[in-house]
This record gives sequence, structure tokens and C-alpha cells, in this order.
Amino acid sequence: MIMFTIRAMSANDISVVIPMHLEYDLASWSEPGYLNELANSDSRCIVAEFDSKIVGFAVMRLISIEDLAHLLNIAVSVSFRGTGVGQLLLSSLIAETERHGIHKIYLEVRKENQSARRFYLKNHFKEIALSKNFYSSPQDDAVVMIREKSSPEAPDTKA
Repeated sequence: MIMFTIRAMSANDISVVIPMHLEYDLASWSEPGYLNELANSDSRCIVAEFDSKIVGFAVMRLISIEDLAHLLNIAVSVSFRGTGVGQLLLSSLIAETERHGIHKIYLEVRKENQSARRFYLKNHFKEIALSKNFYSSPQDDAVVMIREKSSPEAPDTKA
């Protein structure tokens, strides 16, 4: 079994995160964008490491006043896809929302990204809307998804 470590992202990690970000055609973020998230007390930026090398990352913003979190980015290095890193990152963020009493997480995902959509559906997200022309480079619609934990008995994911 491969052992990964999850830790808070630091400014020094951004030079590794951006190329990984570009592998996924994620919404365009620059170094200042990541620095802004790191400085935002409502943001949770984490990385997954294997042998002290960053192999994945995720960024989420808590919107406590609305009992909501927005999953902004999650990505895993090509060579580590299918190893459970994405699940570990998502489970870590779900646990963080629960620590803050937040019961809903929403996200946007490229309509054409079928593997990501299946991953989120497996993790109890529901497709609730379509946002036309949300992405550029390449242009694509976004599927808006939400995960709600309405009661303590609701299914949850654990790493």
C-alpha cells in the first residue's frame, strides 16, 4: 500500500502546483491567485506528498455563514492517478467541512470530464445545474455539483 501524507499547502509549493494544475485544464489560476487563497482565512489549501514529493493538491473555500464550502480545485499528478490520492484529498476536505459544521460542498467540473464527474458522483455529489461556457481554453460548460450531508446518518467517505 502506498502511503501519502496530507499537509497544508505553502507558498513554496505553488511552483509545483501550477504545472499540475495545467495538466487538468483547470480554470486559469496564477501564482497570485494561489497566494490569495493561502492568505484567505476561509480557504483550505492542501497537498498530498509521496516520498516528500507533491503528487496532488486541493483548494476549498469555506462559506460558513451559508453552511457551504466551494471546492475550487483538486488535481493529482498524472503518474499517481488511480492510486487513491484524489480520494484522500477529497476525504480530507470533507472532514474539514465537518469540523466546521458545514454540511454542503459544491463545485464546478468540466462537462467533458467524465472521469471527474464519476469520481464526484461516487462521493455522493449530485449534478444540479449546467453553467454554459463556464470554462475557456478549451471552452466548455460546467456541471455544477453539490454534496449535502443532511443528517449524521448520511453516507460519508473516509480515506
